[in-house]
Amino acid sequence: MTPPSTPILKEIVGEVVPRNAQFWIDRFAPRAEVIIDFALGRFADLHILEHHEGNFWPISQTVGQADFNISNGQGTAVKLAASSICTMIFSNEIPST
Repeated sequence: MTPPSTPILKEIVGEVVPRNAQFWIDRFAPRAEVIIDFALGRFADLHILEHHEGNFWPISQTVGQADFNISNGQGTAVKLAASSICTMIFSNEIPST
């Protein structure tokens, strides 16, 4: 899978004039499908997601079965964070925090 023509973060950092989020949304919207496909492909390459027929992208078994028990006792917090990230990725809602 070839990456989007311009790496998004590099383009944002390289902008001389400070821009708001709406500017960047408008700027990247025409490339949204390519950007999303590339990101999902990278998650699959990293074995975080799996790709199934019909563009179904479940979390990989490796990640789903990962042991989140961290020695500092923050296992539950890590599970909550992972769950929150997945919810944001796969929903159309904009997070409030």
